[in-house]
Amino acid sequence: MDFVFVVAGGIFGGSSRREARRDARIFSEGGSLVFQGCIVGDRSYCASAVVHLTAGPAGLSTSPTEFVDLHRRTVPVERLQIVRARRREKGDPPAVWSSWHVLECRDGESPVLIACAPRHLGYLRTVLERGATHQQDDLNPARPGAEATTTLEGTMDKKNEWPELTGKSPEDAGSQIRAEFPEITVHVVPEGSMVTMDFNEHRVRLFVKDNKVARPPKRG
Repeated sequence: MDFVFVVAGGIFGGSSRREARRDARIFSEGGSLVFQGCIVGDRSYCASAVVHLTAGPAGLSTSPTEFVDLHRRTVPVERLQIVRARRREKGDPPAVWSSWHVLECRDGESPVLIACAPRHLGYLRTVLERGATHQQDDLNPARPGAEATTTLEGTMDKKNEWPELTGKSPEDAGSQIRAEFPEITVHVVPEGSMVTMDFNEHRVRLFVKDNKVARPPKRG
């Protein structure tokens, strides 16, 4: 049974690790998260204002208030193709708050921007990728007798390493990793320090020297 959990919209940017873990647990257990964001473009489901986004097993929808059934609009996630994830840029519409991150998408030939607080961007990305997976399954149905299973782990992009973050500041590197995967906890560690040998796929260590990431961050 689907359930909905309303979370803060991220006016001040970021949130505690406890809240991030709570959101990840709710989402992984089949719940929906409601948070402030915006979807900007020329499609009927877009708006030029801040709305409440509901992301969960049923897909993605918008509402002008936290009462998510009021004037609800369903977003056709199966039509949206993710181009890239990024921070807010100077030329973005006013509806994109300064602390938010952005998913640049395309609906056919039309550009669509979806923006929200960094801690929620990974959930949007998961919902969009899940929609694309379902569309592909509809176009290529499983052969009779073939096993077809879909899980959260299977639909998420299991990126394990970030070589492009070598040389970045730990703040920038950590923000990018958390924007892509909110369930990951980022640890900043001085280069040369002793660390535990256990493996944790929800942890990324940033080994830092002279306030720069000294080697490619990876899960573990």
